[in-house]
Amino acid sequence: MDNLTQGTPLPAPHQRNWRDWQQAQPHVPSTDSRFVLRLSTPADFPEIYGLVNSTFGINKSVAEYDWMYKNNPYGAAHCHLVVEKTSERIISTVARFPWPLASGNRDMEATQGGDSATLSQFQGQGLASLRNQLRQAHPWYNQAIGFGLPNHASRNVIKKYKQPTAAYAAPFAKKILDWRSLLVSKGVPDRLAKLAAPAASIFDRPPRQNQQNLSIKPIHHFSQEHQTLSLKHSRSDNFWCPHGAQWMNWRYFSHPSKKYLAYGVYDEDELQAFGVIRLDRDNAMLMELISPDTQVSQLLLQQVEHIAIEAGCKTIEVYASECWRQWPTLKQQRYFMRPSNIYLSTRGIDYPEALLPENWQLLPGDSDVF
Repeated sequence: MDNLTQGTPLPAPHQRNWRDWQQAQPHVPSTDSRFVLRLSTPADFPEIYGLVNSTFGINKSVAEYDWMYKNNPYGAAHCHLVVEKTSERIISTVARFPWPLASGNRDMEATQGGDSATLSQFQGQGLASLRNQLRQAHPWYNQAIGFGLPNHASRNVIKKYKQPTAAYAAPFAKKILDWRSLLVSKGVPDRLAKLAAPAASIFDRPPRQNQQNLSIKPIHHFSQEHQTLSLKHSRSDNFWCPHGAQWMNWRYFSHPSKKYLAYGVYDEDELQAFGVIRLDRDNAMLMELISPDTQVSQLLLQQVEHIAIEAGCKTIEVYASECWRQWPTLKQQRYFMRPSNIYLSTRGIDYPEALLPENWQLLPGDSDVF
């Protein structure tokens, strides 16, 4: 259904839930008699969380996992599992998360790839191949689009199993907010760095934008006005992730451990633009930048950069697809460009156009959750 042109400008949560996904799966016997292949239910999630923590030597909390696996407005996670037959332990998992996606004005059903983990004593025994057999046997495998933004190491794993993957890294931009710390980290004595930093900052500083009676205010809750503006100024003729108010509130304001700040530009009480940044120790990441023109975008960027500096961040970064309309603004704002360590990986057997990276518009707010 063409929801984006029928007065409801937002893809609805997927019509098929995890129960439908389970019921549609045919029986797939394991080619290794030690193991059983099956799909997950939410009851499996606590064991899956423990498996992922154990595999990667991390200590992510149940609340952090639940946020993504259970509380996603588009539905519970789909995990393909390998179970040891004798102990009934889950020993290998790969997760996919239902995700908002559109192609032009057309709603799509999509999943984004997530945690892939195998207990160390079972690694190197072909369990990822078994999980792939289970996935590929599902009748939805050809019907839905799968995507992700893996780093270089994860991309090599995807290539190993001959999954389709993009050939080019996503563009990346960074702006230095604290030149003194950067110079010291590069080996410049602190005394010299202190003297050089002001000159570097002046060179790096773009012209200030005239506010023209515009005001900037923090956003603590996304509503219909934010949703309408987001869909208007982020829409692409190709594949893109529409952000609704409910989804953005979950994505940014309900996360149990990451800190996100949102700011809007207003002409009196009318919203003109908004942006979201993530604060992470010394670094800020630009997650969203929704704006009608370059001047308002620059004004908004100046605000979020000021907030990042006040929070102690030394840099602010962003990565996105080449077609993202805000790249010219970031260059004017003195961000410097280079390739990232992020690659687009896609799957869409019934949608061959989804395999081309130039047909996608993605940015951190679409993906940086794992």
